[in-house]
Amino acid sequence: MLSRIAGSLFWIGRYLERAENISRILEVKLQQFLEDPTVDERAASSSLLGAMGLDMPEHTDELIDAGAVLRYLWYDPDSPSSVRAIVAAVRQSARRIRETISPELWEAINTTYNEVFSASFTAIRPTASLQLVRLRCVQIAGLASQTMVHDEAYHFFLLGQSLERVDMTSRLISTVAVEGNTLVAWTRALRAVGGHHAFNRTYFGEGDYLDAARFLIVDRRFPHSLVYGLQAVQDSLGELDPINVKARQDPTARLVGRTRSRMEYLDASELIEGLEDRMEQVQVACAQVSGELTDRYFAGIEVSVWHREVLVCD
Repeated sequence: MLSRIAGSLFWIGRYLERAENISRILEVKLQQFLEDPTVDERAASSSLLGAMGLDMPEHTDELIDAGAVLRYLWYDPDSPSSVRAIVAAVRQSARRIRETISPELWEAINTTYNEVFSASFTAIRPTASLQLVRLRCVQIAGLASQTMVHDEAYHFFLLGQSLERVDMTSRLISTVAVEGNTLVAWTRALRAVGGHHAFNRTYFGEGDYLDAARFLIVDRRFPHSLVYGLQAVQDSLGELDPINVKARQDPTARLVGRTRSRMEYLDASELIEGLEDRMEQVQVACAQVSGELTDRYFAGIEVSVWHREVLVCD
């Protein structure tokens, strides 16, 4: 497969997942501010940016509050971390490979771009625009699954999607560790990945903070758990290089497997011991996997990359 196609599909998967994650996280954070007026908005906003590996631009004197975070992560097309910039990157990557993706998929991407850059996007309530982007990302990912042949091209898309999902979930779990492993903090993390309803169904509405940790980290049935996502990464690597992966000769697959196995068989109480350090190890592994994939499959082509979790272009 051409590096241009593989790289574009990988980054489309990452971009879409990140845009959906940002929309969910901001929804939860805004709801928190509305429900609890005692929350220190500046501290919570700084914590949110820190969890995502981001800082406000150095040249700005703007106070870090909910409004500033919305502008930085949502509305400002000149901010490389904003959803507007990410949606533009999705469209740019899709244009490079129009011959590979289905007309329906391209139409959904193009429509989303036009909506996000329309005048009405900044005029509607933030919660409405957050919901719009979240639903569009789910729609586009669904169209990719339903209209693409599940060959190498599709597995590059899945690799990007799964790797970004693992990275962001680990960052959300890191915020829980900072906030003291309370059920309230775990509940916010569950809501941020769209998993609160699934968690309540699994534990019949009686789950505690240890159950929440188990659900988000090692539950093999929940698509946003770390173990599920790492297994998805390993499965796609196996589709791209079946001989070496099955023979355990692929260093990238071994790294993913080691990262998963360090968590998979621990008790919930063991999982939350040193949780922040454990999540940092996951993030380092994700960055290393992304770098190895770039060197192996995308080297020598113009692709967008994450630098300190900020979107830039080479």
